[in-house]
Amino acid sequence: MKQIEQKSQILRFATVLLFALFSLTASGQYYQMKVRTLDGLVTPFNVDSIESVYFELMESDDDGNDEDETTVTGSASDITNCTAKITSWANILDNHSTDLKVGIIYTSQGTPSNSNGTQITVSTSSLSRDAKYTVSLTNLAPTTTYYYRSFVYQSGIWFYGNVESFTTKGQGVDLVSGEATKVTCYSANVTGAISIDQATQYTNLTYGICYSTNAQPTVYNSRVQADSKDNDGNYTCQLHALAGSTTYYYRSYAYVDNYLSYGPIHCFTTKDDDVVITGDIDITTYTVKSTLKIGSEAYSTSELGVCYGNNETPTVNGRKVSTNEVDDENNYVLTLVTISSGTVYYRSYVMIDNVAHYGEIKSFIGTRNVSNGYEFVDLGLSVLWATCNVGASAPEEYGNYYAWGETEPKAEYGWSTYKHCKGSYTSLTKYNYYISYGTVDKKTTLDSEDDVAHVKWGGDWRMPTQAEFEELLINCTWKWTSQNGINGCRVTSKKSGYTDRSIFLPAGGWRRDADLNYDGIWGCYWSSSLGTDDPYDARNLCFISDYNDTGDNSRSNGRSVRPVCP
Repeated sequence: MKQIEQKSQILRFATVLLFALFSLTASGQYYQMKVRTLDGLVTPFNVDSIESVYFELMESDDDGNDEDETTVTGSASDITNCTAKITSWANILDNHSTDLKVGIIYTSQGTPSNSNGTQITVSTSSLSRDAKYTVSLTNLAPTTTYYYRSFVYQSGIWFYGNVESFTTKGQGVDLVSGEATKVTCYSANVTGAISIDQATQYTNLTYGICYSTNAQPTVYNSRVQADSKDNDGNYTCQLHALAGSTTYYYRSYAYVDNYLSYGPIHCFTTKDDDVVITGDIDITTYTVKSTLKIGSEAYSTSELGVCYGNNETPTVNGRKVSTNEVDDENNYVLTLVTISSGTVYYRSYVMIDNVAHYGEIKSFIGTRNVSNGYEFVDLGLSVLWATCNVGASAPEEYGNYYAWGETEPKAEYGWSTYKHCKGSYTSLTKYNYYISYGTVDKKTTLDSEDDVAHVKWGGDWRMPTQAEFEELLINCTWKWTSQNGINGCRVTSKKSGYTDRSIFLPAGGWRRDADLNYDGIWGCYWSSSLGTDDPYDARNLCFISDYNDTGDNSRSNGRSVRPVCP
Protein backbone atom coordinates (compact mmCIF):
# COMPACT_ATOMS: atom_id res chain seq x y z
CA MET A 1 0.00 0.00 0.00
CA LYS A 2 2.91 2.34 0.85
CA GLN A 3 4.44 1.64 -2.57
CA ILE A 4 1.21 2.65 -4.32
CA GLU A 5 1.03 5.90 -2.35
CA GLN A 6 4.62 6.70 -3.30
CA LYS A 7 3.85 6.09 -6.96
CA SER A 8 0.77 8.29 -6.72
CA GLN A 9 2.96 11.08 -5.30
CA ILE A 10 5.30 10.65 -8.27
CA LEU A 11 2.36 11.07 -10.64
CA ARG A 12 1.12 14.18 -8.88
CA PHE A 13 4.61 15.72 -9.04
CA ALA A 14 4.95 14.77 -12.70
CA THR A 15 1.59 16.37 -13.50
CA VAL A 16 2.67 19.65 -11.89
CA LEU A 17 5.94 19.56 -13.82
CA LEU A 18 4.05 18.83 -17.05
CA PHE A 19 1.85 21.89 -16.49
CA ALA A 20 5.04 24.02 -16.16
CA LEU A 21 6.51 22.55 -19.34
CA PHE A 22 3.36 23.56 -21.33
CA SER A 23 4.26 27.22 -20.83
CA LEU A 24 7.72 26.70 -22.33
CA THR A 25 6.76 25.00 -25.60
CA ALA A 26 6.20 26.65 -28.96
CA SER A 27 2.77 26.85 -30.63
CA GLY A 28 1.79 23.44 -32.02
CA GLN A 29 4.09 21.66 -29.56
CA TYR A 30 3.35 20.15 -26.17
CA TYR A 31 4.83 17.74 -23.66
CA GLN A 32 2.98 14.49 -23.13
CA MET A 33 3.52 12.60 -19.92
CA LYS A 34 4.51 9.00 -20.64
CA VAL A 35 4.03 6.33 -18.01
CA ARG A 36 6.31 3.30 -18.17
CA THR A 37 4.84 0.29 -16.45
CA LEU A 38 6.38 -2.98 -15.43
CA ASP A 39 5.24 -4.44 -18.78
CA GLY A 40 6.52 -1.55 -20.88
CA LEU A 41 4.91 1.64 -22.20
CA VAL A 42 1.14 1.05 -22.19
CA THR A 43 -2.05 2.96 -21.64
CA PRO A 44 -4.36 3.07 -19.82
CA PHE A 45 -2.28 2.40 -16.76
CA ASN A 46 -2.88 1.19 -13.25
CA VAL A 47 -1.13 3.18 -10.55
CA ASP A 48 0.20 0.09 -8.79
CA SER A 49 2.07 -1.06 -11.91
CA ILE A 50 4.03 2.18 -12.55
CA GLU A 51 7.77 1.75 -13.00
CA SER A 52 8.71 5.30 -14.05
CA VAL A 53 7.44 8.57 -15.52
CA TYR A 54 9.07 10.67 -18.23
CA PHE A 55 8.11 13.48 -20.66
CA GLU A 56 8.21 13.52 -24.45
CA LEU A 57 7.92 16.61 -26.71
CA MET A 58 5.04 16.07 -29.22
CA GLU A 59 3.88 17.87 -32.37
CA SER A 60 0.15 18.61 -32.91
CA ASP A 61 -1.38 18.20 -36.37
CA ASP A 62 -2.77 21.17 -38.28
CA ASP A 63 -6.05 20.96 -36.40
CA GLY A 64 -4.48 20.52 -32.98
CA ASN A 65 -5.72 16.92 -32.87
CA ASP A 66 -3.75 13.90 -31.73
CA GLU A 67 -4.36 10.18 -31.71
CA ASP A 68 -2.13 8.36 -29.26
CA GLU A 69 -2.03 6.62 -25.92
CA THR A 70 -3.79 9.55 -24.20
CA THR A 71 -7.12 7.77 -24.76
CA VAL A 72 -8.05 4.28 -25.86
CA THR A 73 -11.31 3.39 -27.62
CA GLY A 74 -12.94 0.29 -26.27
CA SER A 75 -15.56 -2.09 -27.62
CA ALA A 76 -19.33 -1.73 -28.11
CA SER A 77 -21.67 -3.97 -26.16
CA ASP A 78 -25.37 -4.50 -25.39
CA ILE A 79 -26.25 -3.51 -28.97
CA THR A 80 -29.98 -3.35 -29.80
CA ASN A 81 -31.91 -1.77 -32.68
CA CYS A 82 -31.61 1.68 -31.10
CA THR A 83 -29.06 1.56 -28.24
CA ALA A 84 -25.48 0.53 -27.47
CA LYS A 85 -22.84 0.87 -24.74
CA ILE A 86 -19.22 1.94 -25.31
CA THR A 87 -16.36 1.31 -22.87
CA SER A 88 -13.08 3.29 -23.16
CA TRP A 89 -10.12 4.63 -21.14
CA ALA A 90 -8.72 8.11 -20.58
CA ASN A 91 -5.06 8.88 -19.70
CA ILE A 92 -5.57 12.46 -18.43
CA LEU A 93 -2.50 14.65 -18.87
CA ASP A 94 -3.49 17.53 -16.61
CA ASN A 95 -6.12 17.23 -13.91
CA HIS A 96 -5.88 20.97 -13.33
CA SER A 97 -7.00 21.90 -16.87
CA THR A 98 -10.10 24.13 -16.76
CA ASP A 99 -11.39 22.93 -20.17
CA LEU A 100 -11.02 19.21 -19.52
CA LYS A 101 -13.52 16.93 -21.31
CA VAL A 102 -13.58 13.15 -21.62
CA GLY A 103 -16.01 11.01 -23.62
CA ILE A 104 -17.11 9.43 -26.90
CA ILE A 105 -17.84 10.92 -30.35
CA TYR A 106 -19.95 8.87 -32.78
CA THR A 107 -21.49 9.27 -36.24
CA SER A 108 -22.96 7.16 -39.04
CA GLN A 109 -21.29 9.33 -41.69
CA GLY A 110 -17.53 9.77 -42.06
CA THR A 111 -14.87 9.88 -39.35
CA PRO A 112 -15.98 11.00 -35.90
CA SER A 113 -14.27 14.20 -34.71
CA ASN A 114 -15.00 17.34 -32.75
CA SER A 115 -16.58 18.79 -35.93
CA ASN A 116 -18.36 15.65 -37.14
CA GLY A 117 -20.53 13.59 -34.86
CA THR A 118 -22.36 13.53 -31.57
CA GLN A 119 -20.36 14.02 -28.38
CA ILE A 120 -21.16 12.30 -25.09
CA THR A 121 -19.03 13.47 -22.18
CA VAL A 122 -18.51 11.87 -18.76
CA SER A 123 -17.51 13.37 -15.46
CA THR A 124 -13.78 12.85 -14.80
CA SER A 125 -14.61 12.16 -11.18
CA SER A 126 -16.55 9.08 -12.31
CA LEU A 127 -13.52 7.44 -13.92
CA SER A 128 -12.40 4.21 -12.32
CA ARG A 129 -8.90 3.73 -10.90
CA ASP A 130 -7.71 2.47 -14.27
CA ALA A 131 -9.37 5.47 -16.04
CA LYS A 132 -12.12 3.28 -17.48
CA TYR A 133 -15.58 4.67 -18.30
CA THR A 134 -18.75 3.54 -20.07
CA VAL A 135 -21.31 5.62 -21.99
CA SER A 136 -24.75 4.66 -23.32
CA LEU A 137 -25.84 5.65 -26.84
CA THR A 138 -29.59 6.00 -27.42
CA ASN A 139 -32.00 6.95 -30.23
CA LEU A 140 -29.91 5.12 -32.81
CA ALA A 141 -31.31 4.03 -36.16
CA PRO A 142 -31.82 0.29 -36.71
CA THR A 143 -29.61 -1.66 -39.15
CA THR A 144 -27.11 1.23 -39.24
CA THR A 145 -23.31 1.20 -38.92
CA TYR A 146 -21.92 3.75 -36.46
CA TYR A 147 -18.29 4.86 -36.19
CA TYR A 148 -16.99 6.02 -32.82
CA ARG A 149 -13.87 6.82 -30.86
CA SER A 150 -12.92 8.09 -27.43
CA PHE A 151 -11.52 11.56 -26.83
CA VAL A 152 -9.79 13.69 -24.23
CA TYR A 153 -9.82 17.45 -24.60
CA GLN A 154 -7.63 19.66 -22.45
CA SER A 155 -5.57 22.81 -22.73
CA GLY A 156 -7.08 23.48 -26.16
CA ILE A 157 -5.99 20.13 -27.68
CA TRP A 158 -8.14 17.20 -28.84
CA PHE A 159 -6.73 13.70 -28.22
CA TYR A 160 -8.49 10.80 -29.97
CA GLY A 161 -8.51 7.07 -29.57
CA ASN A 162 -8.64 4.68 -32.49
CA VAL A 163 -11.82 4.57 -34.63
CA GLU A 164 -14.09 1.57 -34.06
CA SER A 165 -17.56 0.68 -35.36
CA PHE A 166 -20.67 -1.36 -34.65
CA THR A 167 -23.97 -2.02 -36.45
CA THR A 168 -27.33 -1.78 -34.73
CA LYS A 169 -29.72 -4.65 -35.00
CA GLY A 170 -32.76 -4.65 -37.25
CA GLN A 171 -36.16 -3.61 -35.98
CA GLY A 172 -37.10 -7.19 -35.35
CA VAL A 173 -40.38 -6.61 -37.21
CA ASP A 174 -41.96 -9.30 -39.37
CA LEU A 175 -44.87 -8.17 -41.57
CA VAL A 176 -47.35 -10.22 -43.59
CA SER A 177 -49.66 -8.83 -46.29
CA GLY A 178 -52.83 -10.90 -46.33
CA GLU A 179 -55.72 -11.45 -48.69
CA ALA A 180 -58.18 -8.92 -50.11
CA THR A 181 -61.83 -9.85 -49.44
CA LYS A 182 -65.27 -8.31 -49.89
CA VAL A 183 -64.02 -6.50 -53.01
CA THR A 184 -66.58 -4.19 -54.64
CA CYS A 185 -66.17 -1.41 -57.17
CA TYR A 186 -65.50 1.08 -54.39
CA SER A 187 -64.09 -0.81 -51.35
CA ALA A 188 -62.20 -3.88 -50.14
CA ASN A 189 -61.10 -5.53 -46.89
CA VAL A 190 -57.39 -6.37 -46.59
CA THR A 191 -55.73 -8.35 -43.81
CA GLY A 192 -52.21 -8.07 -42.44
CA ALA A 193 -50.11 -9.42 -39.59
CA ILE A 194 -47.26 -8.07 -37.50
CA SER A 195 -44.82 -9.67 -35.06
CA ILE A 196 -41.99 -7.92 -33.22
CA ASP A 197 -38.90 -9.49 -31.67
CA GLN A 198 -39.09 -9.32 -27.89
CA ALA A 199 -35.60 -7.79 -27.79
CA THR A 200 -36.68 -4.84 -29.95
CA GLN A 201 -36.99 -1.65 -27.94
CA TYR A 202 -39.52 0.98 -29.01
CA THR A 203 -41.87 3.59 -27.61
CA ASN A 204 -44.52 3.99 -30.34
CA LEU A 205 -45.97 1.49 -32.80
CA THR A 206 -48.43 2.08 -35.67
CA TYR A 207 -49.28 -0.35 -38.46
CA GLY A 208 -51.78 -0.92 -41.24
CA ILE A 209 -52.15 -1.25 -45.01
CA CYS A 210 -50.88 1.16 -47.70
CA TYR A 211 -52.19 0.95 -51.26
CA SER A 212 -52.02 2.58 -54.69
CA THR A 213 -52.59 1.98 -58.39
CA ASN A 214 -48.79 2.21 -58.57
CA ALA A 215 -47.03 -1.16 -58.40
CA GLN A 216 -44.86 0.04 -55.48
CA PRO A 217 -47.30 1.39 -52.87
CA THR A 218 -45.93 3.40 -49.96
CA VAL A 219 -47.40 5.14 -46.93
CA TYR A 220 -47.12 8.37 -48.95
CA ASN A 221 -49.81 7.15 -51.36
CA SER A 222 -52.95 6.00 -49.51
CA ARG A 223 -53.00 4.13 -46.23
CA VAL A 224 -55.38 2.88 -43.56
CA GLN A 225 -54.05 2.53 -40.03
CA ALA A 226 -55.27 -0.51 -38.14
CA ASP A 227 -57.07 0.06 -34.86
CA SER A 228 -55.93 -3.13 -33.16
CA LYS A 229 -54.59 -6.66 -33.69
CA ASP A 230 -55.38 -10.00 -32.12
CA ASN A 231 -53.03 -12.08 -29.97
CA ASP A 232 -51.37 -13.49 -33.09
CA GLY A 233 -50.77 -10.02 -34.57
CA ASN A 234 -53.51 -10.26 -37.22
CA TYR A 235 -55.50 -7.16 -38.23
CA THR A 236 -57.97 -6.05 -40.94
CA CYS A 237 -58.26 -2.70 -42.75
CA GLN A 238 -61.13 -1.55 -44.96
CA LEU A 239 -60.00 0.39 -48.03
CA HIS A 240 -62.39 3.10 -49.22
CA ALA A 241 -62.61 5.59 -52.10
CA LEU A 242 -61.64 3.04 -54.73
CA ALA A 243 -62.41 3.32 -58.44
CA GLY A 244 -64.21 0.58 -60.33
CA SER A 245 -62.43 -1.83 -62.71
CA THR A 246 -59.05 -0.80 -61.30
CA THR A 247 -56.07 -2.83 -60.07
CA TYR A 248 -54.73 -1.79 -56.66
CA TYR A 249 -51.43 -2.85 -55.13
CA TYR A 250 -51.14 -3.08 -51.37
CA ARG A 251 -48.83 -4.17 -48.55
CA SER A 252 -48.65 -4.03 -44.80
CA TYR A 253 -46.53 -1.39 -43.09
CA ALA A 254 -45.36 -0.60 -39.57
CA TYR A 255 -43.75 2.36 -37.87
CA VAL A 256 -41.61 1.29 -34.92
CA ASP A 257 -41.01 4.69 -33.37
CA ASN A 258 -39.98 6.67 -36.47
CA TYR A 259 -38.63 3.74 -38.47
CA LEU A 260 -40.69 2.26 -41.30
CA SER A 261 -40.95 -1.37 -42.47
CA TYR A 262 -43.02 -2.97 -45.25
CA GLY A 263 -44.45 -6.40 -45.92
CA PRO A 264 -44.64 -8.10 -49.36
CA ILE A 265 -46.72 -6.52 -52.14
CA HIS A 266 -50.00 -8.09 -53.36
CA CYS A 267 -52.80 -6.78 -55.59
CA PHE A 268 -56.53 -7.04 -56.34
CA THR A 269 -58.86 -5.62 -58.99
CA THR A 270 -62.10 -3.88 -58.09
CA LYS A 271 -65.31 -4.94 -59.73
CA ASP A 272 -66.84 -3.14 -62.69
CA ASP A 273 -68.93 -0.07 -61.92
CA ASP A 274 -72.47 -1.37 -61.57
CA VAL A 275 -74.03 0.94 -59.02
CA VAL A 276 -76.40 3.11 -61.07
CA ILE A 277 -78.53 2.79 -64.23
CA THR A 278 -78.72 5.74 -66.61
CA GLY A 279 -82.30 6.18 -67.86
CA ASP A 280 -83.58 7.69 -71.12
CA ILE A 281 -84.11 11.45 -71.34
CA ASP A 282 -87.48 13.13 -71.85
CA ILE A 283 -86.53 15.50 -74.67
CA THR A 284 -89.39 17.89 -73.93
CA THR A 285 -88.50 18.43 -70.28
CA TYR A 286 -84.84 17.30 -70.29
CA THR A 287 -85.48 15.02 -67.29
CA VAL A 288 -83.58 11.77 -66.66
CA LYS A 289 -84.75 8.96 -64.39
CA SER A 290 -81.86 7.02 -62.80
CA THR A 291 -81.88 3.93 -60.59
CA LEU A 292 -79.47 3.29 -57.71
CA LYS A 293 -78.44 -0.38 -57.43
CA ILE A 294 -76.70 -0.37 -54.03
CA GLY A 295 -77.93 0.16 -50.48
CA SER A 296 -76.82 3.02 -48.26
CA GLU A 297 -75.08 0.63 -45.86
CA ALA A 298 -72.36 -0.01 -48.46
CA TYR A 299 -70.78 3.44 -48.27
CA SER A 300 -70.35 6.37 -45.90
CA THR A 301 -71.26 9.37 -48.06
CA SER A 302 -72.90 9.82 -51.45
CA GLU A 303 -74.11 12.24 -54.08
CA LEU A 304 -76.50 11.13 -56.79
CA GLY A 305 -76.62 12.94 -60.09
CA VAL A 306 -76.38 13.21 -63.85
CA CYS A 307 -73.39 14.78 -65.61
CA TYR A 308 -73.66 15.98 -69.20
CA GLY A 309 -72.23 18.14 -71.97
CA ASN A 310 -70.95 18.14 -75.54
CA ASN A 311 -67.91 16.06 -74.53
CA GLU A 312 -68.35 12.40 -75.46
CA THR A 313 -67.30 11.35 -71.96
CA PRO A 314 -69.04 13.64 -69.48
CA THR A 315 -67.70 13.73 -65.90
CA VAL A 316 -68.63 15.31 -62.59
CA ASN A 317 -66.04 18.00 -63.31
CA GLY A 318 -68.31 19.42 -66.02
CA ARG A 319 -71.99 20.30 -65.98
CA LYS A 320 -74.09 18.25 -63.60
CA VAL A 321 -77.29 18.20 -61.58
CA SER A 322 -77.49 16.30 -58.30
CA THR A 323 -79.60 15.18 -55.38
CA ASN A 324 -79.20 13.24 -52.13
CA GLU A 325 -82.56 11.46 -52.14
CA VAL A 326 -84.13 8.48 -53.85
CA ASP A 327 -87.72 7.26 -53.83
CA ASP A 328 -88.96 3.98 -52.34
CA GLU A 329 -87.76 2.09 -55.43
CA ASN A 330 -84.26 3.61 -55.35
CA ASN A 331 -85.02 5.92 -58.30
CA TYR A 332 -84.18 9.61 -58.63
CA VAL A 333 -85.30 12.07 -61.31
CA LEU A 334 -83.26 15.13 -62.31
CA THR A 335 -83.71 17.84 -64.95
CA LEU A 336 -80.75 18.90 -67.07
CA VAL A 337 -80.44 22.66 -66.80
CA THR A 338 -78.01 24.01 -69.40
CA ILE A 339 -78.38 22.38 -72.83
CA SER A 340 -76.16 23.29 -75.79
CA SER A 341 -77.28 22.75 -79.38
CA GLY A 342 -75.85 19.67 -81.09
CA THR A 343 -75.12 16.27 -79.59
CA VAL A 344 -75.35 16.23 -75.81
CA TYR A 345 -73.89 13.26 -73.92
CA TYR A 346 -75.04 12.32 -70.42
CA ARG A 347 -74.75 9.59 -67.80
CA SER A 348 -75.85 9.03 -64.22
CA TYR A 349 -73.30 8.89 -61.42
CA VAL A 350 -72.97 8.15 -57.72
CA MET A 351 -70.29 9.75 -55.54
CA ILE A 352 -69.10 7.21 -52.98
CA ASP A 353 -66.49 8.49 -50.53
CA ASN A 354 -65.77 11.34 -52.95
CA VAL A 355 -65.09 9.01 -55.91
CA ALA A 356 -67.44 9.07 -58.91
CA HIS A 357 -68.95 5.81 -60.19
CA TYR A 358 -70.76 6.14 -63.51
CA GLY A 359 -73.58 4.50 -65.39
CA GLU A 360 -73.92 4.01 -69.14
CA ILE A 361 -73.26 7.03 -71.44
CA LYS A 362 -76.25 8.07 -73.57
CA SER A 363 -76.92 11.04 -75.87
CA PHE A 364 -79.56 13.23 -77.54
CA ILE A 365 -79.65 16.15 -79.96
CA GLY A 366 -80.08 19.62 -78.46
CA THR A 367 -81.95 21.99 -80.72
CA ARG A 368 -80.98 25.26 -79.01
CA ASN A 369 -78.71 26.65 -76.32
CA VAL A 370 -80.86 26.91 -73.22
CA SER A 371 -80.36 26.92 -69.45
CA ASN A 372 -83.42 26.55 -67.26
CA GLY A 373 -85.55 27.76 -70.18
CA TYR A 374 -83.41 30.84 -71.02
CA GLU A 375 -81.15 30.96 -74.07
CA PHE A 376 -77.43 31.64 -73.94
CA VAL A 377 -74.43 32.08 -76.23
CA ASP A 378 -71.10 30.32 -75.68
CA LEU A 379 -68.40 32.88 -76.48
CA GLY A 380 -65.58 30.54 -75.45
CA LEU A 381 -65.18 32.33 -72.12
CA SER A 382 -65.39 31.12 -68.52
CA VAL A 383 -69.19 31.58 -68.41
CA LEU A 384 -72.12 31.41 -70.83
CA TRP A 385 -73.84 34.75 -71.57
CA ALA A 386 -77.61 35.13 -71.74
CA THR A 387 -79.07 36.47 -74.99
CA CYS A 388 -81.30 39.03 -73.25
CA ASN A 389 -81.64 41.08 -70.07
CA VAL A 390 -83.67 40.17 -67.00
CA GLY A 391 -87.25 41.26 -67.67
CA ALA A 392 -86.78 41.29 -71.47
CA SER A 393 -88.21 38.87 -74.04
CA ALA A 394 -85.86 39.83 -76.89
CA PRO A 395 -82.13 40.73 -77.06
CA GLU A 396 -82.79 44.41 -77.95
CA GLU A 397 -85.27 45.03 -75.11
CA TYR A 398 -84.00 47.00 -72.12
CA GLY A 399 -85.77 44.77 -69.61
CA ASN A 400 -86.29 45.87 -66.01
CA TYR A 401 -84.04 48.15 -63.93
CA TYR A 402 -82.82 47.07 -60.51
CA ALA A 403 -80.94 48.74 -57.68
CA TRP A 404 -77.86 46.72 -56.76
CA GLY A 405 -78.84 43.83 -54.49
CA GLU A 406 -82.61 44.28 -55.05
CA THR A 407 -84.77 41.79 -56.90
CA GLU A 408 -87.80 43.89 -57.88
CA PRO A 409 -88.16 46.95 -60.11
CA LYS A 410 -89.74 50.07 -58.54
CA ALA A 411 -91.10 53.53 -59.38
CA GLU A 412 -88.34 55.56 -57.74
CA TYR A 413 -84.65 54.81 -57.21
CA GLY A 414 -82.65 56.44 -54.43
CA TRP A 415 -81.31 55.94 -50.91
CA SER A 416 -84.69 56.66 -49.38
CA THR A 417 -86.14 53.59 -51.14
CA TYR A 418 -83.04 51.38 -51.11
CA LYS A 419 -83.51 47.97 -49.48
CA HIS A 420 -80.09 47.59 -47.85
CA CYS A 421 -79.88 50.83 -45.86
CA LYS A 422 -81.90 52.91 -43.42
CA GLY A 423 -82.58 55.85 -45.70
CA SER A 424 -78.99 56.96 -46.29
CA TYR A 425 -75.74 55.69 -47.79
CA THR A 426 -74.19 56.15 -44.31
CA SER A 427 -76.64 53.65 -42.78
CA LEU A 428 -75.97 50.52 -44.89
CA THR A 429 -77.37 47.30 -43.44
CA LYS A 430 -75.60 44.79 -45.72
CA TYR A 431 -72.51 44.61 -47.93
CA ASN A 432 -70.28 47.04 -46.08
CA TYR A 433 -66.63 47.08 -45.02
CA TYR A 434 -66.38 50.58 -43.39
CA ILE A 435 -67.88 51.27 -39.96
CA SER A 436 -68.59 54.88 -40.95
CA TYR A 437 -71.18 53.67 -43.50
CA GLY A 438 -73.30 51.44 -41.28
CA THR A 439 -73.33 47.78 -40.28
CA VAL A 440 -70.11 46.00 -41.24
CA ASP A 441 -70.34 42.44 -42.61
CA LYS A 442 -67.37 42.58 -45.04
CA LYS A 443 -69.40 40.90 -47.80
CA THR A 444 -68.20 41.97 -51.25
CA THR A 445 -70.26 39.70 -53.53
CA LEU A 446 -74.04 39.42 -53.69
CA ASP A 447 -75.67 36.49 -51.91
CA SER A 448 -77.90 34.36 -54.12
CA GLU A 449 -80.98 35.75 -52.37
CA ASP A 450 -80.01 39.27 -53.48
CA ASP A 451 -78.92 38.29 -57.00
CA VAL A 452 -81.85 39.18 -59.26
CA ALA A 453 -80.61 36.98 -62.14
CA HIS A 454 -80.65 33.92 -59.88
CA VAL A 455 -83.91 34.84 -58.17
CA LYS A 456 -85.80 35.49 -61.43
CA TRP A 457 -84.27 32.87 -63.72
CA GLY A 458 -83.30 30.13 -61.25
CA GLY A 459 -81.05 27.21 -62.12
CA ASP A 460 -77.40 28.24 -62.40
CA TRP A 461 -78.14 31.75 -63.62
CA ARG A 462 -76.57 34.66 -61.73
CA MET A 463 -75.20 38.15 -62.25
CA PRO A 464 -71.69 38.39 -63.73
CA THR A 465 -68.76 39.30 -61.51
CA GLN A 466 -66.40 42.20 -62.12
CA ALA A 467 -63.78 39.73 -63.43
CA GLU A 468 -66.27 38.21 -65.90
CA PHE A 469 -67.10 41.67 -67.28
CA GLU A 470 -63.38 42.33 -67.74
CA GLU A 471 -63.03 38.98 -69.52
CA LEU A 472 -65.83 40.05 -71.88
CA LEU A 473 -64.09 43.37 -72.59
CA ILE A 474 -60.69 41.81 -73.29
CA ASN A 475 -61.72 38.78 -75.35
CA CYS A 476 -64.42 40.34 -77.55
CA THR A 477 -64.73 43.08 -80.14
CA TRP A 478 -67.24 45.82 -79.29
CA LYS A 479 -69.11 47.49 -82.13
CA TRP A 480 -71.69 50.27 -81.66
CA THR A 481 -74.73 49.38 -83.76
CA SER A 482 -78.51 49.05 -83.63
CA GLN A 483 -80.82 46.05 -83.64
CA ASN A 484 -84.46 46.45 -84.58
CA GLY A 485 -84.02 50.20 -84.16
CA ILE A 486 -82.44 50.02 -80.67
CA ASN A 487 -78.90 51.31 -80.10
CA GLY A 488 -76.34 49.16 -78.35
CA CYS A 489 -73.13 47.16 -78.76
CA ARG A 490 -72.59 43.97 -80.73
CA VAL A 491 -70.09 41.98 -78.62
CA THR A 492 -68.32 39.31 -80.73
CA SER A 493 -65.89 36.70 -79.44
CA LYS A 494 -62.25 36.84 -80.49
CA LYS A 495 -61.63 33.30 -79.24
CA SER A 496 -60.54 30.76 -81.85
CA GLY A 497 -63.50 28.60 -82.85
CA TYR A 498 -66.02 31.08 -81.42
CA THR A 499 -65.57 34.14 -83.67
CA ASP A 500 -68.98 33.59 -85.29
CA ARG A 501 -70.76 34.06 -81.96
CA SER A 502 -71.95 37.29 -80.37
CA ILE A 503 -74.46 38.92 -78.03
CA PHE A 504 -76.24 42.26 -78.31
CA LEU A 505 -76.29 44.60 -75.29
CA PRO A 506 -78.88 47.39 -75.66
CA ALA A 507 -77.97 50.86 -74.37
CA GLY A 508 -80.79 51.15 -71.83
CA GLY A 509 -79.35 54.04 -69.77
CA TRP A 510 -80.10 54.06 -66.02
CA ARG A 511 -82.78 55.14 -63.58
CA ARG A 512 -82.45 57.67 -60.76
CA ASP A 513 -85.45 58.85 -58.77
CA ALA A 514 -88.38 58.38 -61.21
CA ASP A 515 -86.41 59.26 -64.34
CA LEU A 516 -84.83 57.18 -67.10
CA ASN A 517 -81.53 58.78 -68.14
CA TYR A 518 -79.53 58.52 -71.40
CA ASP A 519 -81.34 55.55 -72.86
CA GLY A 520 -80.13 54.89 -76.40
CA ILE A 521 -76.82 56.57 -75.50
CA TRP A 522 -75.39 54.73 -72.47
CA GLY A 523 -75.43 51.02 -71.67
CA CYS A 524 -75.18 50.33 -67.91
CA TYR A 525 -75.09 46.82 -66.41
CA TRP A 526 -74.64 45.72 -62.81
CA SER A 527 -72.05 43.14 -61.74
CA SER A 528 -72.40 41.14 -58.51
CA SER A 529 -69.26 42.79 -57.08
CA LEU A 530 -69.22 45.54 -54.45
CA GLY A 531 -67.35 48.78 -55.12
CA THR A 532 -63.62 48.71 -54.44
CA ASP A 533 -63.27 52.28 -53.12
CA ASP A 534 -66.50 52.88 -51.21
CA PRO A 535 -69.10 50.33 -50.01
CA TYR A 536 -72.04 52.51 -51.11
CA ASP A 537 -70.97 51.84 -54.74
CA ALA A 538 -70.99 48.64 -56.80
CA ARG A 539 -69.05 47.64 -59.88
CA ASN A 540 -70.78 47.99 -63.25
CA LEU A 541 -70.13 47.84 -67.00
CA CYS A 542 -70.68 51.05 -68.97
CA PHE A 543 -70.40 51.79 -72.69
CA ILE A 544 -71.29 54.42 -75.30
CA SER A 545 -70.59 54.59 -79.01
CA ASP A 546 -66.80 54.99 -78.63
CA TYR A 547 -66.06 53.83 -75.07
CA ASN A 548 -66.50 50.76 -72.86
CA ASP A 549 -65.12 49.97 -69.40
CA THR A 550 -65.98 48.96 -65.84
CA GLY A 551 -66.30 51.29 -62.87
CA ASP A 552 -68.16 52.12 -59.64
CA ASN A 553 -71.66 53.58 -59.37
CA SER A 554 -74.18 54.25 -56.62
CA ARG A 555 -75.93 51.08 -55.46
CA SER A 556 -79.25 52.94 -55.23
CA ASN A 557 -79.50 53.61 -58.99
CA GLY A 558 -81.51 51.33 -61.29
CA ARG A 559 -79.51 49.51 -64.00
CA SER A 560 -79.89 46.63 -66.44
CA VAL A 561 -78.84 43.05 -65.62
CA ARG A 562 -77.46 40.53 -68.15
CA PRO A 563 -77.23 37.04 -66.56
CA VAL A 564 -74.51 34.41 -66.97
CA CYS A 565 -74.28 30.72 -66.07
CA PRO A 566 -71.37 28.24 -65.72
